[in-house]
Amino acid sequence: MRLLLALLLFPAVAAAELTPAQQLGKALFFDASLSEPAGQSCATCHVPENGFASADLRKGNRVPPSVAYAAFSPFLRWDRKDASYSGGQFRDGQAADLTEQAKGPLLNPLEMNNPDGAAVCRKVAAVYGKEFEALFEEKLDCAANGFDRIAGAIADYETSTEVNSFSSKYDAALDGRATLSASELHGLALFRGPAKCERCHPSKLGPKGERPLFTDFGYDNIGAPKNPDLPVDEGLGAFLKKPSEDGKFKTPTLRNVAAGERAYLHNGTLKSLKDVVHFYNRRDSEWTPEEPRNLNRAEMGALGLSEQDEADLVAFLKTLSDGYQNK
Repeated sequence: MRLLLALLLFPAVAAAELTPAQQLGKALFFDASLSEPAGQSCATCHVPENGFASADLRKGNRVPPSVAYAAFSPFLRWDRKDASYSGGQFRDGQAADLTEQAKGPLLNPLEMNNPDGAAVCRKVAAVYGKEFEALFEEKLDCAANGFDRIAGAIADYETSTEVNSFSSKYDAALDGRATLSASELHGLALFRGPAKCERCHPSKLGPKGERPLFTDFGYDNIGAPKNPDLPVDEGLGAFLKKPSEDGKFKTPTLRNVAAGERAYLHNGTLKSLKDVVHFYNRRDSEWTPEEPRNLNRAEMGALGLSEQDEADLVAFLKTLSDGYQNK
């Protein structure tokens, strides 16, 4: 009954498009009874209307990133050719994959606050035990791999076409089913040229026609201004214990970057897409970075864009919101 209710309450796409494992993962994703105390679900911070991202800092020290398109991120790795890190999950790459990522909030005392995986498993088994038994042909074993299977089901949902729909106006334009306006086209030209966005947020089809993900999954210190309510966050450098990576955070996908209400940058200091574009354009003359070391000065900071250029970039970024094909 709980599984059916979740699918009825959140029918972003027809349930038939989800596999049984994804349907189960969806029910868990939206179930606010899995936190301690009850009241917070995965969807509390990863809101579908916000592109599966958060509108604010919620209870932690970072703005939760979108889980949409996160399934395409490789494992965290060092690229010798580019001499940089890429991949992983979370803003600092600390989780290897979506299954490990799903475990984090369930156990984080600032988020869903469960004491351990066994406690989560017992809650899930009491409500969804029959569904797991049907999928795996055995009962959830909370003393063994039960928590892994629960996190795996959530990850399965996060790999679904419901979360990764590639249904934006830009996708429709790539297919010849929509036409970008003059402002949007100019924004795209700036994106690929003077604004230098393309260097970290590839916008072109892949060699086999793969849809662009608008991220290279790399890490940069973009010079985010300090949030006075939070301690300095060293990001990837703190996780790897490498000062050479201090201040660097994972490059987010720009898909759905304009969807719903959002807080931007890892510490939520910017509140609108217009502010973000202006920040990238004028950072070096108008902002002081939280962490001045390892600062990316090659692709942002003093771009020389006009006010109209900034507006056209925002217009283009708005074409990346999913759901256009359903309007």
